[in-house]
Amino acid sequence: MAAVGCCALTAEAASPPLPPSLFVAGRLADFDHRPLRVRSASASILAVDRGGGGIASIAVAVDGRRVAREHLRCPHRSCPRTATLQFEFRRGRFGAGGHRIRVTATDGRGAVASRTIVTKPPPARPHGPPRPLPAFYITAADAKDLRHQAYDDAAKLARVQHGGRAVLLLDFGAARHHGSRWGTRLRGGTFFANAEIGAALDAAARGYHAQHRTGKVAIAYVNTNALLGRPGHGDTRMNAHAGREAGVRQARSIRRLRLFPGESAALGGDIEPGYDLFAPPRVSLELVGGATSAAAGRPYYDVGTAPCRGRRCINGWTLNDICRVAAARGVRALPEVYYERPTDEAAQWAAAQSFCGISSFAGASGSRLAAFSPAESWRLLNAKTHGPVGRVVVVFPR
Repeated sequence: MAAVGCCALTAEAASPPLPPSLFVAGRLADFDHRPLRVRSASASILAVDRGGGGIASIAVAVDGRRVAREHLRCPHRSCPRTATLQFEFRRGRFGAGGHRIRVTATDGRGAVASRTIVTKPPPARPHGPPRPLPAFYITAADAKDLRHQAYDDAAKLARVQHGGRAVLLLDFGAARHHGSRWGTRLRGGTFFANAEIGAALDAAARGYHAQHRTGKVAIAYVNTNALLGRPGHGDTRMNAHAGREAGVRQARSIRRLRLFPGESAALGGDIEPGYDLFAPPRVSLELVGGATSAAAGRPYYDVGTAPCRGRRCINGWTLNDICRVAAARGVRALPEVYYERPTDEAAQWAAAQSFCGISSFAGASGSRLAAFSPAESWRLLNAKTHGPVGRVVVVFPR
């Protein structure tokens, strides 16, 4: 029995010590096996001793080269049981391609634990801008004219579309609450209820189908956040609750559209911080939040602006507010890029993309009356941002 006990102790003594437990959390870990689409990503590293020797060091290597290390002092050969290290991966330092980030923790007895994070290179960008397609401001005087305009606009897009997936943006004006009805008020001052807008969208589906040759289309009911806090015309001034209800009603109005093969329904908003000087930003944010919450999986296209410097934007907005519009679940940013001077809109959207974590853009919104052509709008957005820009350029006439 003594010999057996001796051998058991010898075998136990000879077994290797348990390696530390190693945990890596934070934005960098979220990009494991994905393209790293932000300018910087942090990692919070925690090592916990399991072998009795304490934690002696934590190190980070990028593509085989050590770039960070925390060497723990161990007085009297007693290393701490836990240790942490904060590491910031910066795209400007390491490049935008794929990388292999290896995190290691070593205990006082020499046992090592490791974790490897692999970031993939971003997908190749297309070499040239896509063909611009028209978008439309609706300016009808009555319900019949509203249907005719929507039909004609959709038919026009179908005639110039050459394959691919197009977005038909029909801007019906500012979101409004008039009496017991919800809808929009057009530039000419005419109020249309959502039921009338739904009938116009049905007409747009028929118009596109009548002229359809190739490709697919998403038909989008677009409104704006203009003067929600002081609408005039006898419309009800909107607070946050009313803004959310307006967005919900917008989404409900596209649920029963009569669509043809190759057509789908969508929502959109020309949401700009400078549009409403009287209501706080929250009203506009709730307008978008109500629409996306009730969209039932249909996309919401943000064709607005991000006029910010640092984290502050105009009219009391912040970059966090921009994120709630452009980076919310279900939103596809299709940003307005009209000017480079004095306001560099493409650069503003690049800053918003990094701050908000916008993975990609659906395309770009341009204008033939802007400082540059619609194709240049797309090129600027593609050049100044670091995520893919979709093959869509929409052009609003003036």
